[in-house]
Amino acid sequence: MAGAGSRQAGREGVHIGRRHALAGLAGLATAALLGCGRGGNGAPPRIFTLAYDIWPGYYSAALADALGLLAEAGLGLRMIAPGTTDRMLAEFHAGRHDLIACSIGDIIPMAGRSRDIAIVLSSDESAGGDQVFQRRGFDPGSAGLIRIGTDFSGFGELFMRDYLAQAGLADRPLQWLHVDASEVRYALDAGSIDIGNTWEPYASATARAGHRRVFDSSQTPALITQVVVAKRRLIEAERPRLAAFCAAWLEATERWLADVPAGQKTIEAHLGLEPGAASLAGIRLHTLADNRRLLDGEAPALLPVLERFRAFFAERGEDPGDLRFLLEADLLP
Repeated sequence: MAGAGSRQAGREGVHIGRRHALAGLAGLATAALLGCGRGGNGAPPRIFTLAYDIWPGYYSAALADALGLLAEAGLGLRMIAPGTTDRMLAEFHAGRHDLIACSIGDIIPMAGRSRDIAIVLSSDESAGGDQVFQRRGFDPGSAGLIRIGTDFSGFGELFMRDYLAQAGLADRPLQWLHVDASEVRYALDAGSIDIGNTWEPYASATARAGHRRVFDSSQTPALITQVVVAKRRLIEAERPRLAAFCAAWLEATERWLADVPAGQKTIEAHLGLEPGAASLAGIRLHTLADNRRLLDGEAPALLPVLERFRAFFAERGEDPGDLRFLLEADLLP
């Protein structure tokens, strides 16, 4: 993280945009109303709206619905993929979604502005699913200025700094550009950036386009942990229902891990995804035991991760303060 503060002044206020890049894939699961059956007592189900980045680690929610676990608890689910992380966070802040599923680093700026959010469970850890690519034909050894594309609002910049340090490029002249993960492949295609980070399924498409994979999240353990977040006002108003939702999610995770191919096939059929779109390659799902270790006790395992992000944002002049308040273990079964 050395030098993060000095680099801040040189950040380009540029967003290389191609928001329609998600249109085909996101549309498969966007605004899909799931779990529409009635509760066991005949009452209409409580339908939770879950907004998410396209990432298979979040699909335990869809599996819980497909297996009837949500319906048994009198719940339904509406899954929405807004298209970009920035849009999802803005919509959540505006009250359009009950829950969001995202990387833990993505919520740090929001946590610095409001104490009305909490992590109610951890879905998974990226263990290779997030990747760094160099533009095809690019040689960092002979380059002068190296243009880096990442999302400044979450974990992307810290992930890229870990890569640059390990690659011996941290002290080279760098130009930083704000590029959403869904747009990295197109920015590389256009030659607008030289190096960028993205995740599956965009990473595979980036590799097929001929760009070179040079780093992945298996080299940064725990940094890219995915979580489900709710506002505390919702937690207090609907604690039993949210606890049932978390229990169904974690039960679905256990069943998925017990038969990965069957779970993947069920999810893809339920969401209308192409074969392979729910692959767990590069993803380690978090079980109930993992969640208790990560969120609960006197020394939750997520605390060091939160502290690393706090220190990083503090170096940028955006110190969010003590982040332990984010951890909400009381909804775990």
